[in-house]
Amino acid sequence: MSNCVAPETTCGNICVSLATSNEHCGLCDHDCLPQRFNEEATCIAGTCQRQCKPGYVDCFGECRLAGHCAASFCPATATTLNVAWPTNACGCGPNEYPDPNWGCINELRDVRRCGGTPCNAQEWCDAGVCVPLTSYISGFNAATKLLVKGGVHFVIDGPTIKRVPTSGGTPTLVTTGAQPRDLVVDGNTVYFADYLNAGIYAVPTTGGAPQLVASATQPTAISIAGSYVYWAELAYQDSVKRAPLGGGPAEVVPLPPFSYGTTIAQLLHDPLRDEVVFWRAGGLGSTLAQLFSASPINNAVTLRQTGYSYYVSALTNDEVYTFEADFCQQRVFPIVGPSYLLNDLNVCVITSAAATSNYVYGSHDRAHRFSTCAGQYVQLTTTLPGTAVVGVDAQYLYLLSSQGIARIDQ
Repeated sequence: MSNCVAPETTCGNICVSLATSNEHCGLCDHDCLPQRFNEEATCIAGTCQRQCKPGYVDCFGECRLAGHCAASFCPATATTLNVAWPTNACGCGPNEYPDPNWGCINELRDVRRCGGTPCNAQEWCDAGVCVPLTSYISGFNAATKLLVKGGVHFVIDGPTIKRVPTSGGTPTLVTTGAQPRDLVVDGNTVYFADYLNAGIYAVPTTGGAPQLVASATQPTAISIAGSYVYWAELAYQDSVKRAPLGGGPAEVVPLPPFSYGTTIAQLLHDPLRDEVVFWRAGGLGSTLAQLFSASPINNAVTLRQTGYSYYVSALTNDEVYTFEADFCQQRVFPIVGPSYLLNDLNVCVITSAAATSNYVYGSHDRAHRFSTCAGQYVQLTTTLPGTAVVGVDAQYLYLLSSQGIARIDQ
C-alpha cells in the first residue's frame, strides 16, 4: 500500500500516523515503549512521552506508589549535594549536616551528630538531645525473637514464649517448649517452630499447652498464608513445607533444584497476595540467592528475583527490603519488577530487620533506619550492650535485648 492519505504515512505495507502511533512514533518502526516498571508511554505529536502510571510518582528515577515518596524527602531548601543519596538527587535540608562521607546527617535523630555532637554508648537521639537507651520492659532471661502484634509483644525467651502489652508491664507465660526458633500470630493463636521438639505447634495467645500441628525435622522460620502454616526445615538443606492450620500431614513446597546447598533464614508474609515470600541463598561455594513466593492455592511457587547473599529482609509496600551480606548494600526487590539499590553506605552485619511504609530498620549492635523512598540513612542508636532484635508498630521502634525491650520514637 502506497496511497496513504495525509497526514498518514506508509510504513511497510500499512498507513500509520507518525504523530500518534506507538509502533511508529515520529519515524517508521520507532517504538514508543515504557522504559521503567509502572511506567506508560504515549506517542504525542511524533514524540514518545513517558510518565508514571496513575497512582505512581517519579521518585529518584523510579515510579513508586503515590504518597510513598514524600516531597519532604527532598527539601525545597536543599542547597548541598547529598552524596549518600542517588547522584544529584537532592541536597541537605534544615537540621541536616553535609558530611563528605555519609551525606546529609540528621542532627535531630542521628547519634553521630545529635544536636551537633556525637552521643555516648547506649544512647539515642531525641530531637537533637542524646538520651540513655533503657529498657521499659524487663523480665526476660535469654530472649531471642520479638513479634509485635495487636498491641502485644510476643517474645521467645529461652524455651518459653511470653507476652506483654506494648504499653508496658510484666511479661506473662504463654507456653513452654523445648527450643522455639520462630513464631507467628494468626487471630487468637500463636504458631511456633520448635527445633528440638521436632514440630510446629499451636497455642492460644492467652496461654496454654502447645498442640502439635505437624511434625517437622529441625524447623526454623515460620509464616502463614491462606489456611496453611509454612516453615523451613534445616535438616533437608532448608526445604520449605506446609500443613493446614488446623493440623494435618505436611507437604513439601516444590522448589527447583539448587546447587551448593541452601539457606532459608526467613519466611515473610505478603499481605497483598496472601503468599509466603522467602530468600533461598546458596551455601558454601555460592553467593547466588533466589527470591520465591509460595501461594496457598495449589501449592504454587514463583521465582520472583535473583540476587547475591541476601539473608535479612523486611517486606512493605509490595517490596522486599534486603540487607545484603557480602557487599554491605541495602537493595529493594519488588515482588513484581526490577530490583534497585536503596543505599550503599557499607552498613554491614545486619541480623534483624523490620519495616513500615516509610522506613526500613535494621540492627545488630546498633540500630539503623533507611527511608523507603530515597534510602536516606540515620544511625538511630550508638553501640548497644548486645545484638538487638527489632520490631515496629505505628509509633515506636522496639529493640529486644536478651533481658528487656527498649523503645524509641520512629
